Amino acid sequence: MVDTETATATLTGTTDIATYVELFAELEKPACFGDEAVQHLERIAGRLRRLRRGPAVSGVRAWRRLGHGR
Repeated sequence: MVDTETATATLTGTTDIATYVELFAELEKPACFGDEAVQHLERIAGRLRRLRRGPAVSGVRAWRRLGHGR
């Protein structure tokens, strides 16, 4: 059974099945699994959290924004 964007197809022909097995193998090559996948997702989540907080402000810039060191 193959799920697509618009439908689900049941394939029974060996040639059709082989095509999807090959396609999946190509998609699987750059994928990561297990602990490596967890680390990758944690890194992405950390970046998204930082983006939500806005740009980082260095201690010196923050100090200057408060009117010091000019």
